Amino acid sequence: RQVSVKLLGCDEVGDVGLTALSWGLGAAMGLTHVSLRFEVGGFGDAGLTELGAGLGASQSLAHLALAFRCGGFGAAGLTGLGVGLGASKSLAHLALAFRTCRGLHGFAVVALTALVQVLTPSKCLASLALSHESSSSNSDIFSDLDMSVLGTKLATLKSLTTVSLDLQVSGTSAVAALCDSLQDAHSLTNLTLPRSFRSCEPVDLMVLGQGIGLLKSLTNLALTPAVGPGGPLVKALGYGLGVSRSLTNLALTFNYAHTIGSAAWKEFFQGLRALQTLTELTLTLSYSDKKHIKRLHAADRDEVTQLLAKTIKGNQCLVQ
Repeated sequence: RQVSVKLLGCDEVGDVGLTALSWGLGAAMGLTHVSLRFEVGGFGDAGLTELGAGLGASQSLAHLALAFRCGGFGAAGLTGLGVGLGASKSLAHLALAFRTCRGLHGFAVVALTALVQVLTPSKCLASLALSHESSSSNSDIFSDLDMSVLGTKLATLKSLTTVSLDLQVSGTSAVAALCDSLQDAHSLTNLTLPRSFRSCEPVDLMVLGQGIGLLKSLTNLALTPAVGPGGPLVKALGYGLGVSRSLTNLALTFNYAHTIGSAAWKEFFQGLRALQTLTELTLTLSYSDKKHIKRLHAADRDEVTQLLAKTIKGNQCLVQ
């Protein structure tokens, strides 16, 4: 029923071997979960295309996770993989991770967008997690326009309810552009947005929050906003998210939390109070050194907890 394979040093596994593995798994009666991790491999575009075709032919496969840290394939291989998986009649949950794949350097934005586009024939894909990390090329960073196009492609997957993106983006405005283009994704209920560590202005987070709030079906959101020194960014995010009329679960991670301050926390929670549907809030606060952790414990923790209690309308509140 479930298969997990990690190929950690198999540089002799080429297209022929990957093809055999793919069609063998695809023919396994009753197989529902497959996880494949390739650290090293000698296969290329042809092997990746056969991987999609073989697994896509399965009559029972519902959960698929693929992770690659090898570079023999490029954009054509990703497109072939997507065509095969998009034809699946049973695949509901798909997770794809690409780490420092040299064949994608300089082409990742185009390749990943094309991959999502060829998945659109699927009528059963409910969950998609897409992760990419490149250590060399600035051309692999998603711009505002790139994220807008990607969101438009995602919105065409009518059965999609859950999207998780871990991509390198140009800034907060690129994430906002994604949310704006997801307005037609009427079945989307769960969203994990890519992290942006680049500097931004309060207006960027306000626009991002409002874009999220306008996703009418969205109930669960996980977000690590680009928050540097100072509290105005946090304030803007709170008021932006406050326009939502559907969010029930909200998970936020704030880096450099020691720069936020008591006044900014008050404004942040004041904005969140407009979220009449919110029942669970998870805050993860990260600090740069132990001195600032002690500062939170001494001055801010009780106040933050009280503000949380006033904000939450429903079941529970989690503070990490």
